[in-house]
Amino acid sequence: MESRKLAAEIESLQGRLRRIERRAKRSKSASAVASAAADLQKAAGELSSLSKRLSGEAFELIRAREIAEEERQRYWNLFQLAPEG
Repeated sequence: MESRKLAAEIESLQGRLRRIERRAKRSKSASAVASAAADLQKAAGELSSLSKRLSGEAFELIRAREIAEEERQRYWNLFQLAPEG
């Protein structure tokens, strides 16, 4: 569930980046462009942070799946080797 939340946050930040870019392109003022650039820098940092969190979570999920598969295989082997009757 956490990865869905992170994905939604990333999408939100990407939308924010697009809005900031449009605002900077429409603006004639140097201060507005500088402000938009600062906003872009901040949003990019947040996006990078979220991306790292999402990568870490993906690694944890992969490892959990590997552990579950190892356990499944272990129980399957025990079942196959169990005496009948």
